[in-house]
Amino acid sequence: MNNHEFYSRFHEQLKKSQSWPGKYMFKFILKSNHPDRNKLEDFFKKFKKKISVRSSSKQNYISITIMVSLISPEDVILIYKKVSKIKGVIMI
Repeated sequence: MNNHEFYSRFHEQLKKSQSWPGKYMFKFILKSNHPDRNKLEDFFKKFKKKISVRSSSKQNYISITIMVSLISPEDVILIYKKVSKIKGVIMI
């Protein structure tokens, strides 16, 4: 499956799974010392959001959960596409 097919199917799932505008929860995993952590969080600076960060048991990784209010499924996809350009970030 290519990116276009994936995002097209994901878009349809987002439209069916919740009402828009609405809240969406993003979850990312990255190494604790990842140099672009701030860059990741900057993608959300213009939105009203709630961010929580948890460390793994050995402190090697962190998970960042961001709950944000968005207008449409397109906004969700745009953020995922931007974040996908940061090497070493796992999107859940």
